[in-house]
Amino acid sequence: MKILGLVIAVFGWFLAVVSVKVPSAPAQIAVALAGFIIALIGVVGVLNGAHLKNAIWKR
Repeated sequence: MKILGLVIAVFGWFLAVVSVKVPSAPAQIAVALAGFIIALIGVVGVLNGAHLKNAIWKR
């Protein structure tokens, strides 16, 4: 799950960076926002969930 969260976060970041190549401004903002949301889901949703499974206070 940690690898999956990392892959999702990197894909979202890559999508936000690629949005620079989109020709129209509203579409560029939409693609960048989608990239940020995907990266946020990868970090807060998947990666944090995998971390909480093996948290130090649950030992």
